[in-house]
Amino acid sequence: MLNKNYGIFVVFIIALFIALFIDLRMAEHKTSEIQNKFGIKEQKEEFQIRESDRKETPKKSETEEKNTDINISESVNIPINSIIEFSGMSVDEILSLRKKAVNNSPLFSNLSDYKPNPDVFQIEDGLQWISAYEISCNGADQPNIGKGPSRESIAILNPELMYYVSILNYAFSKYRMPCSPTDYLMPHRAFYDKNTNTITVHISADDLYEKLHGKMRVILSDANAHDLGYNYASAVNSTNIRYKNDFNLSNQIIQTRGFYHRGGSCGLPEGCNNYSPYESSYDFDITALPAILEIKLWKNYPNSTSEKSDLNYRMIFE
Repeated sequence: MLNKNYGIFVVFIIALFIALFIDLRMAEHKTSEIQNKFGIKEQKEEFQIRESDRKETPKKSETEEKNTDINISESVNIPINSIIEFSGMSVDEILSLRKKAVNNSPLFSNLSDYKPNPDVFQIEDGLQWISAYEISCNGADQPNIGKGPSRESIAILNPELMYYVSILNYAFSKYRMPCSPTDYLMPHRAFYDKNTNTITVHISADDLYEKLHGKMRVILSDANAHDLGYNYASAVNSTNIRYKNDFNLSNQIIQTRGFYHRGGSCGLPEGCNNYSPYESSYDFDITALPAILEIKLWKNYPNSTSEKSDLNYRMIFE
């Protein structure tokens, strides 16, 4: 009887161990499933965080594309004032317009004591001023030379244009060619970069370049630089530019000396208020577009062209 009870006890112990083993295996399997599920969820959430970060943070290339020419936060837009007719106006009227342009300038409005330099403004009352349209379309030596917006108002009303293009005597109408404001080569965009202390002007030149069959001559004027005290200049880069003179803005330091006075270049017997003098160092051909001219300006004569400038000026003909 004892042996029989002992055998039953042994079987019971063995069955208990088997049941316990099965329960442990099932528990491990369930735990593994839970861990796997939790691990996948963590990975998914981690991926979503990385994906969110990727979308919110722009790629470097995208940022660079947005900042093309300059650091936008360090740039100042320069509005371009339209040209107007000066013919018949008094000296006081014209100088008042000049003062207003300087006082409203985003660059020179701090010049509270600004007065137009009398060496630059030698103009006289009531004279004709050469018309931008007439000189470009019909040429000089004609009675209507002063009719319409004046050529020199480009600079007088836009003091930031340290250098600007003199509208030449093309007389396009004599050759039955169309005349238009694009012939004036007046900047359509200008800005000042604080980081580099540079004024940059963009000039649409492709229409005139095509009309002249690639033989495009440019003569610069520097009255604004002279008036505002930037007395010396030299070009540090001249791309697609061929100078007329061996000694020019690109290989020497030039003193700015442009001024306005009564002159005879308009062809009228009494003369007109116009720009002077012609400077051969500023005379060049544009050989291809875009053409780029970068100029350093100093108030005092520099020891060399490598000396730090008081202002930089960049012209882009495009």
